[in-house]
Amino acid sequence: MIHPGGRAYTEALLNRAQITESSRVIDVGCGVGTNAIEIATRHGADVTPVAITRLLLERAGATVAADGRAVE
Repeated sequence: MIHPGGRAYTEALLNRAQITESSRVIDVGCGVGTNAIEIATRHGADVTPVAITRLLLERAGATVAADGRAVE
């Protein structure tokens, strides 16, 4: 995953976010979907990835599908 703060930032954010199985999360700037998968795996939440380009959304969809999750 490549973003400011890296994995440590993601861990801190997920620990503070209070996401539950009934949460609906929008991952704005989703990149290739790594964080969306982590949120869904860790918390069982419904996650919607959002990106500025179709290419990134396609890559995120492929990452999520490779993980065995539904892509909508």
